[in-house]
Amino acid sequence: MSTAFPGLLPALAAHKCNMVISGIFITPDRTAKFPAAPYMRSHRALIVQGGNPKHISGPNDLAGKNVAVQTGTKYEQYLKDLNDQFKAAGKPQMNLSSYPGDTDAIAQLLIGRADAVLTQDTEGAYQKTQHPGKLAIAYLFPETDTFGIYYRKSDAKLGTALRSAIKTLKKNGTLKRIAAKYQIPAGDVK
Repeated sequence: MSTAFPGLLPALAAHKCNMVISGIFITPDRTAKFPAAPYMRSHRALIVQGGNPKHISGPNDLAGKNVAVQTGTKYEQYLKDLNDQFKAAGKPQMNLSSYPGDTDAIAQLLIGRADAVLTQDTEGAYQKTQHPGKLAIAYLFPETDTFGIYYRKSDAKLGTALRSAIKTLKKNGTLKRIAAKYQIPAGDVK
């Protein structure tokens, strides 16, 4: 089933799916409603055009730039808060545009309508393989978030099975091999 990001957990609640696996972070507000099985850490990343023509090397370089992001994500809120900080500091605000998916945001970068996209390193790595030489990761945030597979509280057996399967994939090296293939730090899948 394909659902827009903001509708994922409501779809789980409505029994339209049994679990949500979509690069969705484990957060206290989400786990208050649904348990989650953690499977990897991820870093926020600023994605730019290959060669980094706008010379973006960190969040402060987004002042006055066109920035794209996926709607309904914690990245969108981070950028709104950053824009408030720019305004308070008398810096030019970024022109922030939100899109239904990361692919849509990356498309804006590829055609030159956006100077940067804020997403996670996993999405950046994937998009780099889809558009060789056209994209780069300009900045990797040091903080990490943890991806989780969400399920309903009433499906405790499913949660136990998910945790067991993830433990096996880590132990047998499968997650490390996937991380290496997509240039994701191996430490993020421990």
